[in-house]
Amino acid sequence: MLECPFLFFVDDLYGVDVISETRVSVTNESQTFHWTGYGLKLYIPPDSLPAFVEQTDIVIRASLAGHYQFPENTTLVSAVYWLRCPVKFTKPVTLEIQHCGKHPGTLSFVRAKCSQKDLPYLFQPLASPRGVFSSDYGAVTLFSFSGLGIVQEGGEEQQYCARLYYFGSRIDWRVHFVVIKDLEAFVTVVHQNYIEKKAIEGPDQDIEFEED
Repeated sequence: MLECPFLFFVDDLYGVDVISETRVSVTNESQTFHWTGYGLKLYIPPDSLPAFVEQTDIVIRASLAGHYQFPENTTLVSAVYWLRCPVKFTKPVTLEIQHCGKHPGTLSFVRAKCSQKDLPYLFQPLASPRGVFSSDYGAVTLFSFSGLGIVQEGGEEQQYCARLYYFGSRIDWRVHFVVIKDLEAFVTVVHQNYIEKKAIEGPDQDIEFEED
């Protein structure tokens, strides 16, 4: 039996703004992984590795921006996740991604190749399976990985949230009201940025935008 070594990305994902990276060590036992703060979950069934492999790693990078091109008349409503693994699974792995779309019936998973050399990265709908969507997560089963995200067809209605951050002293306070997509990855990045600036976080705010 062999162990596949930790897999680094062959390139630096040129043109991609990576906000965080993690890895998941995989064996032939069933596993559940929740990337807390970044809106991704993995469910790996038992005995899903090839017969000659007893351990491997999945490398995951999260991105909120990059040189991306999505299908016409769609809007990105999730973070983009780049996943790499040196082996192909023998049983489908379930991937769940958090989204902020308002209408689950208009959502679909899109995919781009990690190995693409020219920009922009071209995301295309998954031919099969399309995915299953709840009000906050989308789930899809895969045998191999790449760049993945969720798009919404049609309008740009999305769910947003707001954060209050306070700077200063008892005498002189400054308040920043920050509106962001209602996604763990966005909240994590904004929170880390403000905490590094010694800000004090206020209560969360749920907001909705209405068209005139």
